[in-house]
Amino acid sequence: MEDFFRTLFDFERPITKPRFVWFFILAFIWMIWIVQKADEVHAKEQTKMATASWWDRTVHYDRPEKEKGYVINRGILGLLIIFFLSHLIASIQVSWLQRLSHLIQQRNFSKQALLLEKNSEAQAMLSKTALSKKELIVRLGSIDQFIRVLENETDPARRTVSLQAASAELTALSAKLATGEILSEAIDAPEVQQASKETSFDLAKAGLSEDRLNRDLRRIFKLADAPLALPENRTE
Repeated sequence: MEDFFRTLFDFERPITKPRFVWFFILAFIWMIWIVQKADEVHAKEQTKMATASWWDRTVHYDRPEKEKGYVINRGILGLLIIFFLSHLIASIQVSWLQRLSHLIQQRNFSKQALLLEKNSEAQAMLSKTALSKKELIVRLGSIDQFIRVLENETDPARRTVSLQAASAELTALSAKLATGEILSEAIDAPEVQQASKETSFDLAKAGLSEDRLNRDLRRIFKLADAPLALPENRTE
């Protein structure tokens, strides 16, 4: 019994506060109704006493007050039912609020997880874009080196080897663009465009402006309308 009363007034439990709140609300409404009912019974008994015989009025003079007291006493006993009803309502309320809180936490967790996933994807995209730009510039640099070797080479066989090596670099680059290993968006980066224009200019300078290597280079890097002239910031 001691444990029962200890838990009954343990306000650290989630159900205790709402149970007492509901009890006070329902008990207040209940007792207002009981008092009104008791007044009605009292008035009714007084009316009966007014028409009763002298003997009844003498013997049962306190009947109106007694009947009123019976109603009030029964109302007070009814507070036990009110208490258990309050406990039931509070249990449903706490259960519903806990479920709602759990759903809100799940939703917030899902939102945070989705946000983290989006941020992670954005970071991964930025990283891949940076790596793509780096590889494009490196491969363009390799092609440029082969072209410079080709410019100074007089042996036809060695010129062919250098040209084939440059073509192989561009083919590998094109394949990676096709598979998505290199992001096509990186082509539009200013530094990549600058490097591709320089490479195209070197090909034109080497007399290969109409060679397939230069045509493919200009197509891949969207240089179809770019002039075959020395790029900006490039000096010989």
